Amino acid sequence: MVHHYLIVVALTLLLSASWLFVRRLMWRLHSVVTLGWVDAFEGCDRDGGTCLRPIVAYHDHEGRPQRFTARTGTGNRRPAAGARVKVLYQRHQPAQGSIVSFVDLWAAPLTFAAVGAVALVAASFS
Repeated sequence: MVHHYLIVVALTLLLSASWLFVRRLMWRLHSVVTLGWVDAFEGCDRDGGTCLRPIVAYHDHEGRPQRFTARTGTGNRRPAAGARVKVLYQRHQPAQGSIVSFVDLWAAPLTFAAVGAVALVAASFS
């Protein structure tokens, strides 16, 4: 019974990882890349502690000012306020930006794939 459960969990996680990977890859391939700067920080709660997410400002392809708050944050002000950062955004949604970061783009699909692979290995030993 555990064997079948682990196989279902593994396949669900691996399919989710594949879907996220394709979605993020397509988003990345159709994004505009520009330079922005860290304008400020927004506080957030994480595991009982506080984190700081950078608020990034940039100008889109039509020269209009845009701002977004990064999805991830740290316990310190990094990158520092005023620091230049690469920004990705969709031409049709310029306010929906993202800092060019391996973690922002690939952490979720890689985590799902790793946990799915562990579940698959565990299923083969059960």
